[in-house]
Amino acid sequence: MERSTQHTATSTSFLSSGSDAVIRIRNLHKSFEETTVLRGVDLDLKKEENLVVLGRSGTGKSVLIKCIVGLITPDKGQIEVLGEDVLNLDAKAMNTLRRKVGFSFQLSALYDSMTIRENLEFPLKRNLGIYDRKELNHRVEQALEEVGLAQAIDQWPADLSGGQKKRIGVARTLILNPEIMLYDEPTAGLDPITSEEINELILEVQKRHGTSSIIITHDLTCARTIANRLIFLHKGQNHFDGSFEELSNTKDPLLRTFLDYYNI
Repeated sequence: MERSTQHTATSTSFLSSGSDAVIRIRNLHKSFEETTVLRGVDLDLKKEENLVVLGRSGTGKSVLIKCIVGLITPDKGQIEVLGEDVLNLDAKAMNTLRRKVGFSFQLSALYDSMTIRENLEFPLKRNLGIYDRKELNHRVEQALEEVGLAQAIDQWPADLSGGQKKRIGVARTLILNPEIMLYDEPTAGLDPITSEEINELILEVQKRHGTSSIIITHDLTCARTIANRLIFLHKGQNHFDGSFEELSNTKDPLLRTFLDYYNI
């Protein structure tokens, strides 16, 4: 389904209207000084869905998911995550919500001064107050086994490849058992074989943990492999919402320019 969205004011019934969506966004706007990035974005993420967000650089994709977890405050709009009105949460409530939303950063965001073990222990200690050595060992080892890197437990981030760092970043996020996963460019900078491994990992996380995920990517191979549904942002607005098959068969000139670059 293709559409150009005309935005109107969102009704006050947003939070009580009922939906199976775990994330609902309406009329989201964000500018940085003179640059407008989001111009009224709408988004629904359904339970246990992998939703891919596509678009050219500068269309606000990464800004969008940072707004979801309160890393960026939008200028206008509404965001509901797991039934919570994000923009009206105090700091304590926001931190509680963030424990349920895993954020896999583009550059993995590992602490270079910590071993892999220490990197994974850090959120357990900080967020869950777990300091028991036996419990920490169990959780860290289990998380690393899930991403196929149990042998890396006492290595340093500098010793790992880009793909391995991505996996460790996912493991550190999964260790808190989030209900929602946000992936920012999960295959960026990786070779095709490693990218395929990361795609399979995202699918395995969805299957094993029943997570609902938003995946920001430029990689159409990634999108084709993992997406249950896609949206395409153009100039900070919704331009397309549908399946990969619908996207690949589009006659929309703007989308065709994007797809033809990747020979789709």
